[in-house]
Amino acid sequence: MRTSEELGNLLVRAAYGPDGANEIRLLAQCVADGEAGGDVGRFLNGSEGYGGESLRAAARTGNVACVDILLGLGVPVDAADCDERTALMEAIQSREEACVRRLVQHGAQLEQRDEDGRTALMAAVSFGFEAGVRVLLFYGANPNATRAEDGRTPLIMAAARRLEGCLQLLLAHGAHVNAVSKRGESALYALVENGMYFASEDVEARQQTVRLVQLLLKHGASVDCEDISGIVPLDLCVSDGLLVASPDMELFSLLVRSGADLNRHAHRTQTPMAALMRIASARSSAFIDVEIVLVVYGCSIGHALKTCLLLELRQS
Repeated sequence: MRTSEELGNLLVRAAYGPDGANEIRLLAQCVADGEAGGDVGRFLNGSEGYGGESLRAAARTGNVACVDILLGLGVPVDAADCDERTALMEAIQSREEACVRRLVQHGAQLEQRDEDGRTALMAAVSFGFEAGVRVLLFYGANPNATRAEDGRTPLIMAAARRLEGCLQLLLAHGAHVNAVSKRGESALYALVENGMYFASEDVEARQQTVRLVQLLLKHGASVDCEDISGIVPLDLCVSDGLLVASPDMELFSLLVRSGADLNRHAHRTQTPMAALMRIASARSSAFIDVEIVLVVYGCSIGHALKTCLLLELRQS
């Protein structure tokens, strides 16, 4: 007669194998016939957690047949390990769409949190698992849940990583486009910040940033959303001398055309107005052309400011 530990180890190992479902069925029958105490439910769901461990292993490896047999034997679909990881979280991290779907169909809790405070949808976005995002939203996952640590929503997370497909899915399922994190970042803010800095040498990524900004603006994103320091997306565009490549200037122009306030005080190295003058000056030798650009975009240019900016441009 084999012990519970021996049978439990075999149960977990079976979840990784191609014939795992049959092996699990046979092991359950062995317990029912008297091994390991003769109580299948206690063997699977006792304090040792053999059933939950096997279910998580099956989900991790995409073994839908094993998932089915274990759930059919009564293993709780949300059985979690010591780190609060469930089979659903394992399937998401391993990008196993079929297992995600099956677990959700069996009642897996969509809003249960892992040790990092993430829901299943947040985890799917974090891993860039677009197919998983689609399944979870279809079955009713909350697109506006916030992570306790930083207050980020799935939409802000997707924007920060420029995940175009995830952004489109979340917006289509009612994600609040102007929701903000604890530091005051909206999806638009996170998109511009990460698109400008973390893709600083990648022109293609910056072009994608412009396209995704257009998507968020189309869905009503506020162009002058401030973080807790009073910084807005336009400030991010003009700081640290980033207005060099054409995608950067395209993004700057897009924000301004969409109503960004050029007359506000920036919180970084230069004002948006001064940055726009530098761009225009680099493309024209006549100051009148610079002034026209500024006036078209709604700048208030006094004589003293005009003189100061001219001197600054001549010295640069």
